[in-house]
Amino acid sequence: MNQKELHHIIEHAAKNKVTQLNLSYKGLTTLPPEIAQLTDVQVLDLSGNQLMTLPPEIGQLAQLEMLNLLGNQLMTLPPEIGQLAGLQVLYLSDNQLSVLPPEIGQLAQLQRLEVSSNKLTALPVEIVQLTHLKELFLQGNQLSALPSGIAQLSQLLLLNLSGNQLTMLPPEITQLAHLKRLTLRNNYLTTLPPEIAQLAQL
Repeated sequence: MNQKELHHIIEHAAKNKVTQLNLSYKGLTTLPPEIAQLTDVQVLDLSGNQLMTLPPEIGQLAQLEMLNLLGNQLMTLPPEIGQLAGLQVLYLSDNQLSVLPPEIGQLAQLQRLEVSSNKLTALPVEIVQLTHLKELFLQGNQLSALPSGIAQLSQLLLLNLSGNQLTMLPPEITQLAHLKRLTLRNNYLTTLPPEIAQLAQL
C-alpha cells in the first residue's frame, strides 16, 4: 500500500467515524501525521508491517482501546504512547525494541501487554504503575532482572518470563496474590524465593 492509498483510507475512516481499522500486512514502513485524525478508532491493527517508528501523533487517538503492532521492526516507541489513557490491550511482540519508554506507566487502563521476542534488557520502573494489568508476556527477551516494585501489579494473573537471562526473582514477586500462571523456563535461575509457595492461585 502506498502513502496515497493510506491517506485515502485514513481520510475515509475519519470522515465515517470508523471504530475498527485493520491495516495489517500492508507493507507499511511509515505512518503519516494524519493518523491523528482517527479520533474515533478503538481498535487499530498494524501488525505484520515494516514500521520502525511511530509518529508522535499516535498519542492523539483518544478512543483507542486495542493497538496491535505485532511483527513490525519497531526499535523505539514515542513517549506520546503514554497519552493513550483508555488503552486496554497493547501487542508489541516480534519487534526490535531494546527499551520501553517510561511513559508506558501512564497506560492506567492497560490489562494485557505483550512484548515477547524483542531485545529488552531491562524494564522501566514505571511499569509497576500498570495496576490494572492482568497478563504480561515478556518471553524471548534479554531481561536479567525485574523491578523490585513488581508487587504493585496486584491484578496480575499471568506472567511469562521464559527465555530471558534472569538469575533471580525479587522476593516481592511472591506478593502477586492473584497470579495463576508463572512461566520461567529457559532462564538462569538456581533458586526461587521460598515464599513462592504462598501463591495460592498458582
